[in-house]
Amino acid sequence: MNSTRLTAVKDARMPMDPYTICPCGSGKKLKFCCQSLSNEMEKVEKLIDNHQPRMALQILEKLAKTNGQNPWVVTRQAASLMSDDRAADAKNVLLMFLRHRSDHPSANALYAMATLQSDGLPEARKAIRRAFRFSIAAEPVIVAGLAQYLAEYHWQLEQFMAARQHMVMALQLGNENQRQEVLQLLTEFDADASVPFSFRGGQAIPPYTPPEAAAEKVNKAQRLASVGCWGDAATLLTEAAEQHDPNSTNLWRLIGLFRAWDGEEATAAAALHKAAELDSANFEAAVETEALAQELDRNVPENCTKLRTAAYDTEQVSRLLGKLDESPLLVKIPSQPPQEGDEQPVAGIYAVLDRQSADYRPGLTLRDLSRIVGRITVLDSNSEKALPPRVLTTALEGKKLTHTKSTLETVAGDLVHRAPNDPPEGSIVGVERPDDEPMTFDYYMPKSIPAGDRRRLRREFLDMCWGEGWKKHPLRALGGKTPAEVAADPNSKIKLAAAIDCLEAVADDMNTTAPIEALRQEFGIPAFNLITITNDNHLQSLTLSQLRRVDVRSLNLEMFKLVVQRASLARMGRLANHALKMWLVERDSEFSSDDERLQIMASFADLNSRSLHDAEAMEWNKKARQIIDKLPNAFERVVEWKLRELQLQLSDKEKVNSLFRELWEVYGAKLPRLRQILAGIIEELGIERPFDQGIVTTTTDVGGLWSPDAPSDAPAGQKLWLPENG
Repeated sequence: MNSTRLTAVKDARMPMDPYTICPCGSGKKLKFCCQSLSNEMEKVEKLIDNHQPRMALQILEKLAKTNGQNPWVVTRQAASLMSDDRAADAKNVLLMFLRHRSDHPSANALYAMATLQSDGLPEARKAIRRAFRFSIAAEPVIVAGLAQYLAEYHWQLEQFMAARQHMVMALQLGNENQRQEVLQLLTEFDADASVPFSFRGGQAIPPYTPPEAAAEKVNKAQRLASVGCWGDAATLLTEAAEQHDPNSTNLWRLIGLFRAWDGEEATAAAALHKAAELDSANFEAAVETEALAQELDRNVPENCTKLRTAAYDTEQVSRLLGKLDESPLLVKIPSQPPQEGDEQPVAGIYAVLDRQSADYRPGLTLRDLSRIVGRITVLDSNSEKALPPRVLTTALEGKKLTHTKSTLETVAGDLVHRAPNDPPEGSIVGVERPDDEPMTFDYYMPKSIPAGDRRRLRREFLDMCWGEGWKKHPLRALGGKTPAEVAADPNSKIKLAAAIDCLEAVADDMNTTAPIEALRQEFGIPAFNLITITNDNHLQSLTLSQLRRVDVRSLNLEMFKLVVQRASLARMGRLANHALKMWLVERDSEFSSDDERLQIMASFADLNSRSLHDAEAMEWNKKARQIIDKLPNAFERVVEWKLRELQLQLSDKEKVNSLFRELWEVYGAKLPRLRQILAGIIEELGIERPFDQGIVTTTTDVGGLWSPDAPSDAPAGQKLWLPENG
């Protein structure tokens, strides 16, 4: 565990005033409870405060002989053992005590922490739930540390709703240091576009009034949920629903949320599907609930295609690398520098192609490109750990894994043989969502393809995604049917609209925008029912899914800016695009200055550039230049927008040459770092040097390159914008 989460254990200073509450937890004053131990325990507390747990333990072990069941002695003994990295011993001490005092708050909190340290997760889950139930009031800082640990655990498993809700719990209970740490985590989480927007920004608990027969169970469930025991609460609510209120939309939604917050995504999805079915008369609410259910379903490992690794032994790494280098079906790719904790150095990584890569020719299309089906990783030996060389083949199970293994065996011949202890089907190392297959860019584009053509091919790919790719791809959410097949079924409208919402989340993760409104119209789904905002609190209370339906045209300027800010921070491309364009076109008169106007123009142009909407980006580039040309001291701003134009003109060799020459000769003379940036662009994009007057390949340091999505340490006023790789 992170050391900051042991603060309550290491640094707690117990007051020795005889009229304060006794540290044993009895509720009595010290004078009338454990006064006889106070002199020795005061020494213990000072030793613990001074980070001397072993000396504290010497005193505690003597006290334990005559006071072995005293809570004060037991909890400080456990805390000292954990401070001395003896979590298993602390766990045993606490376990013996809890057999007689099972509800003791501090002992339960410390037992959960000791179990977590000694056994890890998921073994510690039961102990942590007990700590949540019994220890929140007495030991909020320890419980906050446990909640934060669970948040990071669930995030690693991509159980996103559970991760976020445990962060919120840690934020509510933690001390100031914990709150700052968790707030940073929460901010990173809510801005992570790889997490579907349905899972970010939180979910409001729906109001629910139970029938009288279910009131006792529901009230108990609410008490459990208030201390983070969401799984136990969901079990009680499910019993209440099945026995007394089976048709309550809000009750099933509540069950679904509690299951998801506990990491039980399959049962959460089932409850939310049911809530959406019961709420079919309220179309938008049903779609939001169904989309949440579909996202959870997509996340369940059993519903995903497994990514597997098959291991091989080899004795001749150099000869093997030579053979792999020669194969036209393999492409060597750069490997990461050695990382701390790596067991074996990487000797080489190769992408496995489905067929030999074609030579570049003008007008190349996606169909002409090879596709990457797997990866081969060659690991060198580690003599210190007595680890021999190994070869790993990694691909999605099925045809791709078979092709990857077959390619290695054919190319390497007798230089490799299957590792005897490796499972025949290989080991699972990850999962892929089958519904997202059409949006997976697995084409191999060699460096010989010019940057402009690479950008054109990516546009071709996106057009294919939103066209025939997704529309004719079977989706689990639609019962294995394609969107095109269910379009005419009126009973499938909610599920289909929710599937489109899930597609929008995929587009956000791809850093682009999908034509959501056009798809809804094509499939006969009603236009969004817009939400009218009454005040700032109302706006801030909306989920990110609801935020997409805000009637932004009716907002005052301050609330409009809040929408732009939330959409931008959450990296919701379509909403941000819509709001930014509206600001520029319909609310242009409300800009406070040209600086603000140019900032919004830059955000809008960059968003369109990332989405490969080059014509729109170029249009706003020209409008920005018209404003900049009238401003004094706008030298660096001109450079910034010319660099944007450079990315958009990559397909026009003549314009690229002209821009490079102008930037190098006119602006580079006054901004020497610009020439480093231009050299970096040449290398990064793999484009030809447009001229030879001094441009060098980047042996110079280009660490100062900056793009809108990357932080920079450059001083204010010295930051140059760099276009992203096209």
